Amino acid sequence: MKWARPLFAHANTRHAVRLLKRSTFVRTSIFLIRRPFIEMFGCSKQSKVEKWQQLLWRQSPSSDSYNTDGDGVEFHQGSGEFTEKYVAQGMYCTKSTRMAKAGDALMSVRDPVGTVNITKNDCCIGRGLAAIRSNRTPEVNEFQLYAFKAKADEFNAMGHGSTILSININELHDLMMPDATIDQQMRLVEVARQSNKSKSKFLNARSELYESNKSIRIHKFDVII
Repeated sequence: MKWARPLFAHANTRHAVRLLKRSTFVRTSIFLIRRPFIEMFGCSKQSKVEKWQQLLWRQSPSSDSYNTDGDGVEFHQGSGEFTEKYVAQGMYCTKSTRMAKAGDALMSVRDPVGTVNITKNDCCIGRGLAAIRSNRTPEVNEFQLYAFKAKADEFNAMGHGSTILSININELHDLMMPDATIDQQMRLVEVARQSNKSKSKFLNARSELYESNKSIRIHKFDVII
């Protein structure tokens, strides 16, 4: 008789950890930015997002052009590679259609509606994303990242569909955002950056606690052969 640990235990555990970290990032980000956003802009004049930003709508390239070999341009179908701030490396495609520029904010327009990241590279966007580009300066894109996070519940509530929630291009054009000056926007960005530093310390401590107890949890998957 010997003890063995099935392979799926490790795979499922790693997957659960990734999901936990991602959901924790999202919830913590929204919580930390919503209050200062409301305090700064709760009584401000609101304008449609199209007044200050260019909106690039989704269009997926042919699926036979997808690859993971680095051929063509970076490609993101949806929010699968979203992180805390910058979208991570995804697939590539050789038949690009809609191209976002480095620094653009990418918004998920399919479930989960309203989640936002910034792209560091020029990339092709698929049916799950829209690119939002400031008409002012590239630095404003970071403000958009935090402003959209603060209004995440509102955007998500706009989603509709019987199976997959989504929003359409008209709804995206009609999104209301604070009619704020560059200085006001940069103040929110600075507050968000400081909050992120505090949040990182918290999440690192949480991760260390998880690692210290991981062997105990995985032991529950042990079986006898």
